[in-house]
Amino acid sequence: MPALLAEMDERTRLEREIVNVSEEERRRVSHDLHDGLCQQLAGARLRCAALERRPIVERDVATEVAEISLMLKDSVSQAHDLSRGLWPVEHGPGDTGPSLAELARRMDESSGVRIGYVENLACVPCRNEHLVQFYRIAQEAVANAVKHAKPGRITITLG
Repeated sequence: MPALLAEMDERTRLEREIVNVSEEERRRVSHDLHDGLCQQLAGARLRCAALERRPIVERDVATEVAEISLMLKDSVSQAHDLSRGLWPVEHGPGDTGPSLAELARRMDESSGVRIGYVENLACVPCRNEHLVQFYRIAQEAVANAVKHAKPGRITITLG
């Protein structure tokens, strides 16, 4: 029996380690996206905006520059959302509240469904090693609800 308990403990430890490695990789990719691609896209958008302010004689060229500027704006927004979706916990391991509020805000904007966030915690700030998993569960639940249930309103609650 002690060998079985030891094996169960080791499996639990390994499962936690796999989750931690996965989340660390998500964090790294998120930071690379934010600090690399997002910054490059934002820089290209600024250069395009500077071109828009300059007089362009050919009307077709002015229209193209405006369209490219809009595409870059959308690309910056998408890259930023992707970055935040990969690693939303930017305020520290126990501060998921702001990240859940941000999840609600982003999903509200992108889905067209009213999505709110309510936090009712006895502990401020709450320190729980499973908050990242809570975020992932909320992220998946909201995505599924938007996709399959076609709701008029969703409320994310952390209590």
